[in-house]
Amino acid sequence: MKPFNYPQRLRLLREGVDAEVAHFVFGAKGLTYAQIAVLFSCSVDRIKTIAGSTGISRGRGWRPKNPEK
Repeated sequence: MKPFNYPQRLRLLREGVDAEVAHFVFGAKGLTYAQIAVLFSCSVDRIKTIAGSTGISRGRGWRPKNPEK
């Protein structure tokens, strides 16, 4: 087996996973970031960072209605 650059490999793998999460966030307009974070077992800040870095912007029209409030 050939050695590789571990941090660079992790960065590339994370980019792939982040792209999958961003695709889900874009399609899940009825869910809040908090609900999506629970689905992916990560923090809300991580979901917001992924969404922001890929250009996803949820304006007022995209904000899901929260029936719990």
